[in-house]
This record gives sequence, C-alpha cells and structure tokens, in this order.
Amino acid sequence: MIEQGPQAPSVPAESAPPPQRAVATRRALMAFMLITATVVGVLAGLLAHAAGKNIPEAILSGGGAFAGTAGLLVAMAHYAGR
Repeated sequence: MIEQGPQAPSVPAESAPPPQRAVATRRALMAFMLITATVVGVLAGLLAHAAGKNIPEAILSGGGAFAGTAGLLVAMAHYAGR
C-alpha cells in the first residue's frame, strides 16, 4: 500500500483569477460599449430637440436611447461570451 503525503489544495477553475489579458480586453470592450451608447444617446437627444421636443423631453429621449443601446450591447457581449 502506497501512502501519499499531504498535497497542495487544488484551486477550482471557477475561482482562479482571470488572466491579465482577459481583464484588459473586458475593460476595452466595456469602454467601447459605454462610448457607443453615449454617442447614440446624445444623437437621439439632439434629433428629438430638432424635431420640436422641448429640452427635458429631448433629454429623456436621449436617456432612453442610451439605456436601450447599453442594454443591447451588454446582452450581445454576454451572449458572445458563452
């Protein structure tokens, strides 16, 4: 019978920290998504104001466009990551 000495505890793959490259890629992707959503929101607000809405309504339109774009991009990134 062979006795085994103490072994180092194995770290599950799920709790291992992500590689540094993946973190940098995730940050760049998040920055791209936020900048894109901001541009879409600003353009939507400007178009709403040009169409005759008052400034508060145009801000709400831009905010809705920002939220919709950000949600869509995050959902696409999550789906692509699977």
